[in-house]
Amino acid sequence: MRQTDSASIRISCGRYVMPVAERLPYILRHARKPELDALPSSPNNLHSQITRGIRALRDDRTSHWKDSPMDLSGVRELRSQIPRAEDGTVLEALETAIDEFRPTVIRRVESPGVSIPMEDAEIEAKFRRRIRPIGPLLEFDVERHMTMAGPVTAKDILTNPERKGQSRLRQEVLVTVHSIEAHLVAVGALRARGYEAYFAEAETYPSRDVRPVAEPLIAIITMHADMALTTAALKREHPNMEGVVIRSDTEVVGATYAALAENMAKALVIEMIQRHAKKNDLNRTEMMTRLGDIAEALYQAHVRWPFSHYTSSALMTIEYELSQAMLAIKDEYNLLIQKGMQIQQGTYQPQGLGKLFFNPHTELQKIGRRMQEIEQQAVVEARAMTKIVQDLLNAKVEKTS
Repeated sequence: MRQTDSASIRISCGRYVMPVAERLPYILRHARKPELDALPSSPNNLHSQITRGIRALRDDRTSHWKDSPMDLSGVRELRSQIPRAEDGTVLEALETAIDEFRPTVIRRVESPGVSIPMEDAEIEAKFRRRIRPIGPLLEFDVERHMTMAGPVTAKDILTNPERKGQSRLRQEVLVTVHSIEAHLVAVGALRARGYEAYFAEAETYPSRDVRPVAEPLIAIITMHADMALTTAALKREHPNMEGVVIRSDTEVVGATYAALAENMAKALVIEMIQRHAKKNDLNRTEMMTRLGDIAEALYQAHVRWPFSHYTSSALMTIEYELSQAMLAIKDEYNLLIQKGMQIQQGTYQPQGLGKLFFNPHTELQKIGRRMQEIEQQAVVEARAMTKIVQDLLNAKVEKTS
């Protein structure tokens, strides 16, 4: 399978910095009509930039109509107050989508063996929801693993029983585990209401030598209106930007394959820990099979969205997950944690001659140094495993390029 030609639209819009006093800081409208003295072919003419790419973008969307990760047609679980395109304005639709699909965030407080879920009160306080969603809230938990038969879709997010739960305030929630998932649902809901909505990204360029920084957006195209393009962010505010890229459905499928690779790495971590507890660790053949499956998911991401930042981000996540797994299956590390806790709590009883020379402070320092050594070893081992994934991916890409 060869990599696809991109159908995305890249729009240059100068340097936009969010005004502090903006009334709707998460919505940005882009004017359609150029000045009278501007040439229609001017590269800064937004309407011309969109016109040049809109056909390919729409054709790509049509080709994915039935299997798009953002298709929510006929999904009864989509309970939304977004007005239909013939009844409401783009701004009303986006404001409602933001209120309904802006995810609350799971924050985890680091402590030995303890993870405390907490909704992100800062976001909710700064941008209060204007409406009370009639459906469940979305909750983002980056550490959660989901059972997936394939790449995630908006339908799966709304209908999968595994995603349903309650927040600490006993509100009904749907759990998302990747940053793109809330955008899949929001774009899908807007499309179901008749809007020409797409996943998009705001880009800024720190320097010419590095990849642009991308922030996810929702984009609605209205070619015949005064505003040809309206973008919104499902976060605190609309990011600063120098360009907007309206992503094709093919590229979004690629991003969902990268998300699948991350989820597969989380599944591998769980399997490694469970197998170790049963004294039945994965052998080399089994491990290579699991790493090969992860590489295949990343390859599927690459052929649809070549050199995507979602793929590179997935590789970093995979390395982190594997380092956590390598730590979890190191018995010495776990024993050191237990010993350190016992010393701190005053319940540790040294044995034999150790009673005569035992110093809690010195012993905790020794434990800390040894734990750091084991952590560094786990990172080295995780990097080696991630390199196997990277090499398998590169081999697939070279073979089909």
